[in-house]
Amino acid sequence: MSKKTIVFDFDGVIHLGYEGWKDGSIYGIINWRLLDYIEELLEDYYVVISTNRPAQQIVDYFENIKENVAPLKFEVFKKDMNENMYWNKDNVIGVTNEKAVGILYIDDRGFRYDKSKDTYDNIYLIDKILGRKSDFINIGDKYE
Repeated sequence: MSKKTIVFDFDGVIHLGYEGWKDGSIYGIINWRLLDYIEELLEDYYVVISTNRPAQQIVDYFENIKENVAPLKFEVFKKDMNENMYWNKDNVIGVTNEKAVGILYIDDRGFRYDKSKDTYDNIYLIDKILGRKSDFINIGDKYE
């Protein structure tokens, strides 16, 4: 089996207690149980951490606490459209602030768009999460 990539969000998934950017530091706690699970996943999958932060900040953070995360290794993943489109390093977690290609995205703020449903049904569910009613569509009693 060829390895596929799983993408984890950093803030809110790996970095818990995140309450907004504040001063830009990593001030919450690290989800150690999830990192243990990621270590297990590395046997069968490539893993990427996705973030809006500078990717180097997260690599440096884990480098500074390497005695706590060993044997995990982290490296900045800067993709391009030519030779480096996919993360494919065994036993190294890629860190990027770009959208990585993956088969699964783990994110605390995600919404699963259900392509088997009508677009209007998805819009309704998005609106429900946002606590609003779209002027874009009129789907009758769904909003009732």
